[in-house]
Parts: sequence; C-alpha cells; structure tokens
Amino acid sequence: MKKANKLKDDARRFELREDWDKAIQAYQRVLEMGETEGDVELPLYNRIGDLYVRVGRPNDAVRYYSQAADRYADAGLFNNAIALCNKA
Repeated sequence: MKKANKLKDDARRFELREDWDKAIQAYQRVLEMGETEGDVELPLYNRIGDLYVRVGRPNDAVRYYSQAADRYADAGLFNNAIALCNKA
C-alpha cells in the first residue's frame, strides 16, 4: 500500500502543476494496484473522471463516472451512485 500512497502523492503534485495527463496516469496505476490487491478506492474513479473533463475528454470521463456509479451501487451506496449517474 505504500507504493499506492506514493503514487497518490505524485498525482496530487501533478495536479498542482496542472499536468493533468500525468495525474490521470498516476491515479490509474493506483486503481490497477487496488484491483490486484482487492482494495479499490472508489473516489478515484470520480477524480479521474473530473481530470478527463479538464483535459477535454468527456467520453473518457463518462466511462469513469459510470464505473464509479456501478461500484458504488454494488457497495449499497446508492446516493453516491445516483450522483455519479447525474454527473455522467
């Protein structure tokens, strides 16, 4: 998990520098690690979607918002799922 925390810190630094593509890549690696370890951080799907909106890639954003909505619904967090559906 230490590597995931470092990647999240790196992603935040990229965001501060407005290097959105590198931030997206770092967050995606965190999600991949979470999938492997069975510890996925659901808010990261939303964050990646937001970053895709910033770089003008709304189709990619919708894909991440939809994934987040599905995962929130699976976890029984229906209000979060509905909010992400609205965002998409």
